[in-house]
Amino acid sequence: MRILAIETSGLKGSVAALSDHDLLLELPLNANQRGAQSLAPALAELLRQVVWQPRDARLVGVSVGPGSFTSLRVGVTTAKTFAYAVSAEILAISTLEVIAAQADVPPGRLISPAIDAQRGDLYTALYRRHGPFDYELIEPPSIVSAADWLAGLSRETLAIGPALEKLAAGLPTDQPLAPRESWPPAARTIARLAVVKYAAGERSDVWSVAPFYLRKSAAEERASGA
Repeated sequence: MRILAIETSGLKGSVAALSDHDLLLELPLNANQRGAQSLAPALAELLRQVVWQPRDARLVGVSVGPGSFTSLRVGVTTAKTFAYAVSAEILAISTLEVIAAQADVPPGRLISPAIDAQRGDLYTALYRRHGPFDYELIEPPSIVSAADWLAGLSRETLAIGPALEKLAAGLPTDQPLAPRESWPPAARTIARLAVVKYAAGERSDVWSVAPFYLRKSAAEERASGA
């Protein structure tokens, strides 16, 4: 199966192409452009380099958040439009699970991914690794203060995620941290998770896939008086 993957949850977006379990190519999005400007050209270049026609992609994996409101909307809308246009299937994948899947830890180890939610808060969850791309959700995605997340870490839990760009310096020296290059979610990980989930029978409906925000945007909060 040929899989196309899209990651636009944060500042370092990417797209990737996978053939079964083999990564063919991953391309970063242009960080100097907005997601809407950079995603379509990146997808076109990806398809060109792997010599695929759009209809060759039979499964589209997309990171649905939590993360940046605008960027997630662009990524999810693009993934849905592409999948519908070429009659491909689609899988929505939690950005926190994508980050957790990038942690290289032994089976049984706990992983706490963290994404900056602004206002001193983090998006986080807790996973336990069982095997390659096999992760059990122990605590569901939530919003917590950065202080509470830091206080809840232990030497039995691996910390990972883009929020560490701001927080790593304040952690105890004995706190296990994933390597910096594994902190941002990557399209190649989405593609590999999509393969495993699809083989296990998971499916998403192209009409109902939507960004997973956990909180209202600032504009929505202002409009509702929150």
